Amino acid sequence: MITLEDLTGIPKEKKKQIIRCLDELLTYRDADGNLSPIISGYNFYNQLARSDRLVTFSHMHETEDYKNAMLNDLENLGYKTEHIISKIRERGTNHLWDPNYELRDSSGNLFPSRIIDMRIGHFIDLDKYQIKLSIYSEFNNAKGWLISEDNKGWELNLPFSNKRELITFTELFCSKSRKYNQSSWTDAYHIPVILLGERAIKYFASLKQFVKATRFYLAEDNNEISFVLHRNLNLLKRLPHYRRLTDFGFAEELCLANYAFIENIDTFK
Repeated sequence: MITLEDLTGIPKEKKKQIIRCLDELLTYRDADGNLSPIISGYNFYNQLARSDRLVTFSHMHETEDYKNAMLNDLENLGYKTEHIISKIRERGTNHLWDPNYELRDSSGNLFPSRIIDMRIGHFIDLDKYQIKLSIYSEFNNAKGWLISEDNKGWELNLPFSNKRELITFTELFCSKSRKYNQSSWTDAYHIPVILLGERAIKYFASLKQFVKATRFYLAEDNNEISFVLHRNLNLLKRLPHYRRLTDFGFAEELCLANYAFIENIDTFK
């Protein structure tokens, strides 16, 4: 479990201002006062990835059942469990919650999230809901207004050494990490998140399920805060928030992201 308080490598006041800036982008309103998020969420870590970011295959989730299923398939490909586990780090996240997302895992347990309804400014009592929030009338028009705080996630940052290995990873994860695919891993997401480091771009023509995107990140004293943008990149650069983030030390790098994830963050209104 990791919370923002665990990011002790970033000065307290600086961290406070960064989170305020990112939360403003999550709840941004356009010139007409309509809710129009610039980013769909941001992640934070109290440990930097142990792999070179440029040659890293990254994927995130929460549950142990999912992790074990993933580890089993990677072991079947010849990777040692100890090596894979050494490339996993704890992750916290604040992100927009789509009412169509699943609330519970395959055992009926709530996913480790707290969801705040920005329309009323209160956390939702999730124990009252057994299935997706979209089923309930009070959430019919809630998309863009719900923010999830998840402090019990993890992220795999696995290096790839060549095109063949990268293709192997992407084929496996694109097949198994999405809920509605055949033989998906236990507790697979409705929309999985898969990011490929910048050096994967030279193999772009062979990665049909991926699109080019931009990753913004702050890496400071073994702490990291990061997010991914696509369609709203130019809009962000026209806002004062962009200058604030770069002044704080945020950098940007090209990456590849799975199409389903990018489509989701581009249409999150």
